[in-house]
Amino acid sequence: MKKQFRIGEIAKMFSIPQSTLRYYDEIGLFKPKYIDPENNYRFYTTDQFVHLDTIIFLRKIGFTIQQIQFHMKERNVENTYQLFQEKLDDVRKEMQLIEMAAKKIEHKLKVLEQGMKLTKEKNIVFKTYPKRQVIFLYKDEPLDLNNTYFEDVFMQEIHKGASPHLNEGIFTGDIGLIVDSKSLYQDGPVLYKGIFKLIYDQHSERNIAYIPEGLYACYPHQGPYEQIRNSYQYFLNELVNLGYKQIGDPIEIGIIDESVVENPEQYLTVIEIPIKKISY
Repeated sequence: MKKQFRIGEIAKMFSIPQSTLRYYDEIGLFKPKYIDPENNYRFYTTDQFVHLDTIIFLRKIGFTIQQIQFHMKERNVENTYQLFQEKLDDVRKEMQLIEMAAKKIEHKLKVLEQGMKLTKEKNIVFKTYPKRQVIFLYKDEPLDLNNTYFEDVFMQEIHKGASPHLNEGIFTGDIGLIVDSKSLYQDGPVLYKGIFKLIYDQHSERNIAYIPEGLYACYPHQGPYEQIRNSYQYFLNELVNLGYKQIGDPIEIGIIDESVVENPEQYLTVIEIPIKKISY
């Protein structure tokens, strides 16, 4: 059996670039057993295969060059065990993050499916909701959504870091608004007294709040936010005609927004109004 191998042969056998082998030689991580003084050819031997295979394995599972250098110099049972235990902990954390990302993608797909369906079927739908977990980003005096002051207040609340959930991204279709009902029956813009992020997993944070459970009438507004009053006028009139009474502030949840489409005419916002049947 051949006992000496040139760098090109080693690169082919282990599917590793020659440049990487030269780099490992430069930093002292994996040096050739012998260098021909006449032509500077590097030669490796079979007893080095385990060494190189270990380096390749450690790189594949995410160890840094610095970690591998330390391991190869200080390797013993205790150090190796600790090294792999720390890596296992890191991998498990990464798996949790990947699982969270997968759930968010699945949820986003469901939201988009809902949006595409609502775009085709613009009907009033009645839904009974359980209480829904939210984090309030703003809850104070009614403000105009299109007013720059509202934007300033909103950004201030975000920068306060009201919840670690904000670090997960907020402009993802999970943002809702609480409407000031009085403004719907007055001249001027629709006013909002709350802005929140829907939370879908269980948490014990102090600032968790809830959207009340109950029967809601739901209607999709398609188009720019500035035109939503037109949808309210139609929606509220239809509820009266159907024999229902509004019993609380409406909420709005963005389904298709600027993160999804460029044209404001394609925005889709679901209006949800808490209601009860009128008794005659």
